[in-house]
Amino acid sequence: MLEKSLFICYSNAHFSELTDIFLVSLKNIGVKNVKHLLHNFNNNFNNNFNQNEFQIYNVWYYNIINKLKYIITIINDYHSFTHIKYFIFSECNNIFIKDNINEWYNLEKDILEQDKDIYFMRHDSIISNDINSTFFIIKNNDNIKNIVQFLNEVLEIILKTEKKMVPVGGDQSIINSLKNKINYGYILNDYIKFNTNTYNKNKVLFHHSISGVFNNDKIIKKNDKIANNKIANNKIANNKDIDFEMYEWFLEN
Repeated sequence: MLEKSLFICYSNAHFSELTDIFLVSLKNIGVKNVKHLLHNFNNNFNNNFNQNEFQIYNVWYYNIINKLKYIITIINDYHSFTHIKYFIFSECNNIFIKDNINEWYNLEKDILEQDKDIYFMRHDSIISNDINSTFFIIKNNDNIKNIVQFLNEVLEIILKTEKKMVPVGGDQSIINSLKNKINYGYILNDYIKFNTNTYNKNKVLFHHSISGVFNNDKIIKKNDKIANNKIANNKIANNKDIDFEMYEWFLEN
């Protein structure tokens, strides 16, 4: 499955160490097709980041918008590549595990048996019907346009919504409210370590961390600063504070 997939990755400069670990973990499992967007900020923005809760909110808001734009762009650019059977999106708080690399074959088998167009991991619970939007797999099939249309709809809702009214979960909340519009399925929990929960240590393929960082496959918790909607009433940071670095690993012909 890995050799048939194009990984679409998104991260920002404030999680550079975590991003480095994430990218190394991709290389360790032999992933060769990667498109990665790194979200950078200028020095003034960086200097104020830790002291300014609004800047934290602003980063979150722009992350959501530019993540969705990037996913849509890459799918549109590469869906005609016949060797790409799957688009796999991941944020940098997912660390891939080499020990069970052969389970990717079983994951593909499970996905093909479900006959869905997009597969999400469940959010936080083995019984939860809510999806988590930091990792998902899209089949590059005849219905890919439906998925792109859906992602565009999610993006448009965010763009048209007043910033302070965007749900705390961002794109994840909107996808959960609209997901019945698409042919979606769930990735089995056996393949995921969600925060501290491991469902099957012999099958787990990646470790998803919540509000923490990884250190030798352990989570070091950080004090979260959860943006309050009132923060959005402050002055919005100038767009010149933000730029992007796009790079790729080689794409097979």
